[in-house]
Amino acid sequence: MAELLIGRTLFPGTDHIHQLNLIMEILGTPPEDFMQKISSESARNYIRSLPVMQKRNMRDVFRGANPQAIDLLEKMLELDAEQRITAEQALAHPYMDKYHDPSDEQTSPLYDQSFEGYGFAS
Repeated sequence: MAELLIGRTLFPGTDHIHQLNLIMEILGTPPEDFMQKISSESARNYIRSLPVMQKRNMRDVFRGANPQAIDLLEKMLELDAEQRITAEQALAHPYMDKYHDPSDEQTSPLYDQSFEGYGFAS
């Protein structure tokens, strides 16, 4: 959605480090409660080694965009998945009113990731 508003990739990272830096330049340094959710100690240490960055005003990032679109994007760009807007909530957001048709939208069950931790023989 951000790319539709600005006409280019929002975070055009060339590798995972560059990508993380671009994200933090716009969204700011993650708060400590989120940092504790990052499983990689080296990732946490890297983020803590950087200067503290403030979240940018999304009206400046998406200059001229519909205020409701900016509100929805802020909710979609939340780093913490537990705090991020769900697809169902995003479809019900006021910005999506003209596109939203609850009778034509199915809610799928949550994806079961439990098999992800199993080792498979090759």
